[in-house]
Amino acid sequence: MSGFDLVHLMAGGMTVTAWAICAAVAGALCFAVAAALQQQEASAAPATRVAGWRLLVHLVRRPRWVLGMVAMLLGGGLHLLALRSGPLVLVQPLGVSAVLFALPLAAALRGYRVRAGELAAGALVVVGLGGLLLVAPRQPPLSLDATDAVVLVTLTSITGALLAGLGRRRGRVPAIQLALAAGILFGTTSTLIRALLAQLGNHDVTAVAAASVLPLAVAGLVLTQHAYRAGSTAVVLATTTVIDPVTAVAGGILVLGEVLPTDMTSLVIVALAGVLIISGIAYLAGSPAHRSPAHALAAQSLIRKGSPEMPTDHAPSAARTARQRVLIGTDTYYPDVNGASYFTQRLAAGLARRDHEVHVVCPAHPDQPMVGERDGVTIHRIPSFPILLHPAFRIPVPLMSGIHIRRIVGALRPDVIHAQGHFLIGRTLIHHAHQTGIPLVATNHFMPENLLGYSHIPAWLHRGACALAWRDFARVFRTVAHITTPTPIAARLIRDKGVGREVEAISCGVDLARFHPRIATDRPAALRDIPDRLSVLFVGRLDEEKHLPELIDALSLVRHTAHTDVQLWLVGTGNQRAALQQRSQRRGVAEHVHFLGFVPDEELPAVYAEADVFCMPGVAELQSLATLEALASGKPIVAADAMALPHLVHPGINGYLYQPGDVDQLAYHLSTLLGSWALRQTMGQAGLRMVAEHDIHGSLARFETLYIQAHSRQRTTSPPAHPAAANVS
Repeated sequence: MSGFDLVHLMAGGMTVTAWAICAAVAGALCFAVAAALQQQEASAAPATRVAGWRLLVHLVRRPRWVLGMVAMLLGGGLHLLALRSGPLVLVQPLGVSAVLFALPLAAALRGYRVRAGELAAGALVVVGLGGLLLVAPRQPPLSLDATDAVVLVTLTSITGALLAGLGRRRGRVPAIQLALAAGILFGTTSTLIRALLAQLGNHDVTAVAAASVLPLAVAGLVLTQHAYRAGSTAVVLATTTVIDPVTAVAGGILVLGEVLPTDMTSLVIVALAGVLIISGIAYLAGSPAHRSPAHALAAQSLIRKGSPEMPTDHAPSAARTARQRVLIGTDTYYPDVNGASYFTQRLAAGLARRDHEVHVVCPAHPDQPMVGERDGVTIHRIPSFPILLHPAFRIPVPLMSGIHIRRIVGALRPDVIHAQGHFLIGRTLIHHAHQTGIPLVATNHFMPENLLGYSHIPAWLHRGACALAWRDFARVFRTVAHITTPTPIAARLIRDKGVGREVEAISCGVDLARFHPRIATDRPAALRDIPDRLSVLFVGRLDEEKHLPELIDALSLVRHTAHTDVQLWLVGTGNQRAALQQRSQRRGVAEHVHFLGFVPDEELPAVYAEADVFCMPGVAELQSLATLEALASGKPIVAADAMALPHLVHPGINGYLYQPGDVDQLAYHLSTLLGSWALRQTMGQAGLRMVAEHDIHGSLARFETLYIQAHSRQRTTSPPAHPAAANVS
């Protein structure tokens, strides 16, 4: 016997082996992990053709479910150790701690912030478990004869079968009834195992008990998977972890002869502990952290539409051609601040205003609900985590994102999927659209240069990194029939990078009703403490590929060489802000460079209106929404002669282009515009005429047409026979 085996917890004059407590709690942790993984796969299993025992056959081919099974087996081994070291009336109740572990696990996976009430409920469970430890009994001699085993197994099997069969006349089996049946089977299995372990040393193993353990355990496992498919992890876990110990403790007392203390104080403690544990578990089971995004969105959609069921096919009927259910997938969305996020937000909101049913799937943010609504768009957020390379971006959890997306698509059955990129969410949706036969459109906002600034890899590796990134992009997008990107030059770039098919240029568009020339009456809040003088405006991320040091250097030249009293407004956030502040100090223009930070969308048009010149020095712009907004606001533009900016800025007509890195040329163009009010007005008017072709309503109409074309093309192919069973990695 080891030294730790000799350690005992003293409780009310009774000894309890510490191994039993530690092993039971560790086993509960493993069971919580297993429940989280297996519930994801079981709930995503197709409802048809995978019933009864066939569900288990289906699930053993799913890697995540197998990983959950490994965790369950590890938990089972720890549970066996606990049963060997302690009585059922102690070991089994400790299993309820699995619900305590399940909450932070689910919260971490879903980006959910645990509430104070949930912490208090967890404390109730802990206090209740502590009360049970106080009255834990000594271990009495155990015995189990064949008659007891037959009666116990028979009663358990009948009870479990009755519970599992309830509700089948209505065509469904509620999750809680399945979990009740599974809990009874697991509790009886623990009773049999406890007796067998105690009798192994005496070579008196009851054959009936030994033969019954495996069938009961497998039957409980099958029922648990069906329960996971019908309900949330916490409801199933809470039910089984309450019924399991109740059944096992009853078996320990009635069959094995284990006893609870009979004094009044101990009975009161047991009763209060039971009330605390059950109350805490009931509260934790209702936590939003455990709710499935697919279940939540399906419920909301059914309530909103008043429809008894979702459509069962992907082919649009004549009645639904005008009003479509569109699912947009994006790896960046509100509250992210970047061009791809803004475009996707405006596309989704614009389609919703045109009477389409629009859903967006995107990474979860801690301060945003898992399923919510904004601008008439239903937003479904999937579990994600922040990355060190970019503090504002979040990455979906790789093991869980495919399951969540598959469940969302299965619940919605959209008319068309629109993938906004080839990263994790985009490529998963593209793969799933191919597997299910759902019409697909994909839009690219990707440029490797936009990510190199965050990668911190040496400059000499940049070319190789870009080549690998483009190769990965082409591998995903070459399978898509309908590809769009904001500008012709971006479309040509995509084709040249190996996509090998036609790419349509559709402008991101600008809302001309919001962004237009105006006479400001009151300065926006972002500018109230800033002097009223000539100003150059930049709007965008303060990141490396924007080349903002060139703009600060040019400002210094304009002020100190051309002697023009001008200031610079930088709207946006990014990882270069501190470096830009230091550079403005070194160039002697710190008091004339104003970092406005994030400006709310409703204030942004007024900020454009107050500026005199807009400058975009970025070299990786696929279109530049900010430049479009400045043109729509009647402002002349100075921009880098790079990527798509020459499509928007025509030198000498609505602004000027300069060679990236040529600070003198940039300063010269700024001085020219700042020195002539008439020139600024003339170029501003020319910009208004040019930006008219980028009206967002034209872009929205083109996407609507593209969705219909995707339907027409899809009807010529046959979807897989069983799309719900497709594997999404």
